[in-house]
Amino acid sequence: MPMSLPPPTRSRELRSRASAPLVTHYSFGETLPWAGISLESGFAMQPSLSRWSSISILGIVLLGAASLAMRQTEPGAAKDRTAAASEYLAALQGFKEEALGGDGLDVTIKVIPDECAFEVAKRYEDCVRRGIARAEIEKALKATLSEQKGNQGRPIFILKLDVASGRDHFFFPKDIKSHIGVTRDNSKDLSGKISDPKGVTVSKWWIKETASGKDLRQNMGYFRTVNLELRPAGKAERGQKEPFNVKIVGLLRYQEVQKSNPYDRMGINVNAHQITLGDFNELKFPEIEKTFYPNEWKLPELPKELSELLAVIDAK
Repeated sequence: MPMSLPPPTRSRELRSRASAPLVTHYSFGETLPWAGISLESGFAMQPSLSRWSSISILGIVLLGAASLAMRQTEPGAAKDRTAAASEYLAALQGFKEEALGGDGLDVTIKVIPDECAFEVAKRYEDCVRRGIARAEIEKALKATLSEQKGNQGRPIFILKLDVASGRDHFFFPKDIKSHIGVTRDNSKDLSGKISDPKGVTVSKWWIKETASGKDLRQNMGYFRTVNLELRPAGKAERGQKEPFNVKIVGLLRYQEVQKSNPYDRMGINVNAHQITLGDFNELKFPEIEKTFYPNEWKLPELPKELSELLAVIDAK
């Protein structure tokens, strides 16, 4: 009688399962169902019921949930940071504005109270708008502060000169630095650094003076609208009482008038660069001056993050 093997016991069955683990195969591009991870190459995974694997899986799930929460909150936070940075920059740009008008020439002067603060605000707004990490923003601001160290407290005056009507014609008879600048300490000498003015055409003009019969040929800058930036040599220390006087002097203006006599030779030919008038002194235009008092200036409040970053930089 042949021998028959007894049926396997429960313990043998368990040992059999333990010694022959189950293997699940995944293919390229397939996503693991329990972790949400996409595979880049086919390989076999062996699930384990150990405590370590359970904790690992739980950690990945929690990490994924946290990442999702961050993605949901980041757009709103980034928007708030960008808005705060833009508002601060705009507050510096629109800190103070004075409009001077009359007699054919409209002048607007905008004041940026601190050049260093303005450049820092521009760099910060640019970094935030581009989504740069906080640590990198700190490095960028530190570099800007180093570059602008000598400009702390120095204001910027942004000027716009706009000819009010078509019958008025304005000129700079000399270099623009001879006509626009800042005076302090009751000095009459103009000073300051002027950016390259936009809107001035320099050419040789022929001025005929009928009273004396003299002709004058002179290089002059003709303009309709001029935009420029003026940076004074001095700083505006906190509490300083000494004012800045922004001046525009020595301009020439020819104003067309209706002729009562059709044979009157008085007039201007812009294309031919010619002016005919009775006396050269008729071209002289009154001086324009506006005084600014830095002790009355109060800078806008810093955005919270920018204030924190500057405090960190200062502490280092």
